[in-house]
Amino acid sequence: MRSFFKFVHVLLLCLALAAGTILGMAAPAAAECPGSQVGHLASANYTYDIVVEGSYAYITDGSYGMRVVDISDPSNPTEVGHLPANDNSYAIAVSGSYAYVTDLNTGLKIVDISTPSSPNLLSTVTTWNRAWEVAIYKPTPSSQTTYALLSDGSGGLRVIDVSDPNSPVEKGRLSSRNYTYAASVSGTTAYVADGSGGLVVVDISDPDNPRELGRASSNNYSYDVAVQGNYVYVADGNYGLRIFDVSDPANPSEVSHFSVANRALWVSIQGDRVFLSDASYGLRIINVSDPTNPQEVAYIPTANYAQEVFVDGKYLYYCDGSYGLRIYDATDCLGIDPGGRGDISFVLSWTYSGSSYSEGPDIDLWVEDPNGYHLSSSRDGYGLGPTPNGGRIDQDDQGGTGPGEGSGPERAYWPSGEASPGTYSFGVRYYDGDGTANYTIKIYFGNSLYKSYTGTLTSQGRDITVGTIEY
Repeated sequence: MRSFFKFVHVLLLCLALAAGTILGMAAPAAAECPGSQVGHLASANYTYDIVVEGSYAYITDGSYGMRVVDISDPSNPTEVGHLPANDNSYAIAVSGSYAYVTDLNTGLKIVDISTPSSPNLLSTVTTWNRAWEVAIYKPTPSSQTTYALLSDGSGGLRVIDVSDPNSPVEKGRLSSRNYTYAASVSGTTAYVADGSGGLVVVDISDPDNPRELGRASSNNYSYDVAVQGNYVYVADGNYGLRIFDVSDPANPSEVSHFSVANRALWVSIQGDRVFLSDASYGLRIINVSDPTNPQEVAYIPTANYAQEVFVDGKYLYYCDGSYGLRIYDATDCLGIDPGGRGDISFVLSWTYSGSSYSEGPDIDLWVEDPNGYHLSSSRDGYGLGPTPNGGRIDQDDQGGTGPGEGSGPERAYWPSGEASPGTYSFGVRYYDGDGTANYTIKIYFGNSLYKSYTGTLTSQGRDITVGTIEY
């Protein structure tokens, strides 16, 4: 495995870090994240990966298996369900009522999680080599076909039709240049972390025949990859984080690089923040609002060995190897935009001036989906949700008039696999307080920013429709 089977290497790297001489790179100078750890769940073996959906976290815990954890009280995460591993549960993706779990020497497991307390194994896709990471996608938002991209080590990148979770069917495969660890999808393009083979850009528009479009060599060993817009972020082992412009898929161009103290293993992105696991050093939080100039804003030291992270609103869920799951209130180091979540997201934030309240006025978000289901942090319609098709708003920031710290963000979203195709209308309401509020609404399809809208509200009770979009 990337980390679990490399303790000797880790020990040597840690000793080098103490001497400040790892690969000639200086130890990072960013301040520790000022947020506080609010909860902890001890690992049963080795905590690798996590996805949060609603009040539940789905966690891979090595030889123990997949864990379902109730996080409705972040200070007291509680296991409520468990699916044993055959070998080592490593990575996980969730879409609708299904979890997709890689079990290293076994393969890809498809699990019914409609009843979180009783996860039910439906089927297994046998690995060719080792099942590392998995990504779930649909060719179009309204497609009834769902595919899994399985990163299968020396077995390459495998495209699997999982539309019938009881009978998955392999459609196509792209051979590995070296060792396929991870893939991230945007539209009909996959971006693959291929070990010493580097970054590989793959056309997956024809699932039966995935084909390479372009590539960029690794400077060390490409373990993980994330994509947002025209930029791809690669965790490249000892070399660190590499950022590529992929507007020309045939010629990915490196635009910047961020050095690490130990080893870049996992990478994810939310809004303008990249979360990079730096092995025995910890979790790095990097501002990439300008991808050509990444700036570290904070870090969280590891208690064991930094693995994957999931950000949900103000909470950061941090997998820390044998130490377990750590839950942080990381408001001060996450930035104002939590990024996209699920199929489609609407994120409201605002600044204010001239208010008699120290935390400003209460500005509310509302969204109406194609079925006429109305979400609103003003509590009309379905309020904060969920709607019958899963739509919800993650928080109601009431500024100086109630709970919340002012300025948002408030995010309406539909979990993966649950958004209805059609027209969504959305807007804002000046609910309470005084002063002028300048708002921004960002719309995400998956984790990719689709469009931004800005405006100004100056009077209490004003309710406006900002726009409509097609999904």
